[in-house]
Amino acid sequence: TNKNWWNRRCIKISSTILPDIRLLYSTLDESVNDHILSAWTRPIGCIVKRDPTSIALSDAAYTGLGGWSPDFQFFWRLTRADMVACNFDMKIVADYESEPTFHDDKGLHINILEFVAIIVNLWLCIWFIRKEHDKPGGHVLLLRSDNTSALSWLRHAARCHSRPVRNLAYLAHALFIFSGIFNYSQLTSSHIKGDLNVEADACSRPEKFLSLDCAIEQFSQLQTCQHFRLPYGLLSRIATILSSPR
Repeated sequence: TNKNWWNRRCIKISSTILPDIRLLYSTLDESVNDHILSAWTRPIGCIVKRDPTSIALSDAAYTGLGGWSPDFQFFWRLTRADMVACNFDMKIVADYESEPTFHDDKGLHINILEFVAIIVNLWLCIWFIRKEHDKPGGHVLLLRSDNTSALSWLRHAARCHSRPVRNLAYLAHALFIFSGIFNYSQLTSSHIKGDLNVEADACSRPEKFLSLDCAIEQFSQLQTCQHFRLPYGLLSRIATILSSPR
C-alpha cells in the first residue's frame, strides 16, 4: 500500500535470513545439481490427496522411544539409557516407573520426545522408500502418533516459540525434501488414540515390556517385522540439533 516502496531500487534484507535465501537460490541452479532442482517439480499424483501406501507408527515415554511399520516391516526401541548415551537431556526416572521422579526437573518434555520418535520413523521410512523409488504412482507415507502436539509441529512448527521444536521441524523438512524422494512421494500425518497405538507403545516402554521379545510375543504383527538398531550418528545429530541456539 506504500507507493514509495515500489519506487525504490533496492530492498533491505536482514543478514539473518541471507543464508536461507542463498540455500533457496542453490536449489534453483540447474548447473549445480539436477536432482536438487527436481525438488521444485512434482507429479500431480503427489500433490492431490490420496490414500496412504505405507504407514509408520511411533510412541514415546520418559523411559524410552519406539516405533514400527506394518508395511515396511520394521520396529525399533530406544531406552532412556540409549538416549542419555547419545547426549539427549533426559529427565530422571526411577526403575520400573514411567513418570519423572521430579516433574520440575530439567530435561526434554514428553511432546519433544514424541517429535523425535516421529523423525526417527521418517528417517527409517525414507531409507526403505529409496530402495523402491520406482513404485507406480509414487509413495504416500502416513506417520501416526498419539501426540497431537508433535504431529502439528510437522506442519506448523514456525508458529511455535520453542527453538528446539523449530530445530526439529527444520530437520524433518530437510530429511524429506533433500532425501531425493520428495518429487515422487507425499508425506501425511494423523492422530491415533493411545489405547489403539499398542504396538508402538510396547516398543517404547521397557518398564512394561522388559525386552522386545516380550512385546513380539504379545503382538503378532511385530512377529513379521525386523528389529532395527539405530545408528549412533543419527541420534547424536538429532541431540545436537535440539540444543542448537539457531
